[in-house]
Amino acid sequence: MAHLTLEKTWQKWVLFLMSPALAVAGNFARMLMLTFGTMILGSATAIGTEQNPTTFHLAAGFFVFIVALGGMAAISWLLQGGWKKTWAKWTTPVDLPTGEGL
Repeated sequence: MAHLTLEKTWQKWVLFLMSPALAVAGNFARMLMLTFGTMILGSATAIGTEQNPTTFHLAAGFFVFIVALGGMAAISWLLQGGWKKTWAKWTTPVDLPTGEGL
C-alpha cells in the first residue's frame, strides 16, 4: 500500500514500521468484538466450537483486516499532509451574509 500511495522513501518506512502496531490494534479490536459479543449474545452464538466456529467469530477475524487497512489509510493520509488541508478548512473563518436581503 505504501508503494502505491506514498511518494517519499521516509514515508514508506514510517508506514512499514507502523505495521506491527496496526496488527496489534486489529487483534485488540477483534478481542473486544469477541468479548462484547460473548457478553451480549452468549458464548455459543459469538464463538461457537473449535470444529464449528460461528459466522460472528469468522467476521471478527475479518475485522482485523478492516482495522489494519483503515489504520494504514489514515497514516498514509496523515503522511501526505491531508491533515493540513482539513485543519485549514476548519480554522478558516466563514463569511456570513449581512442583514440586507435576508
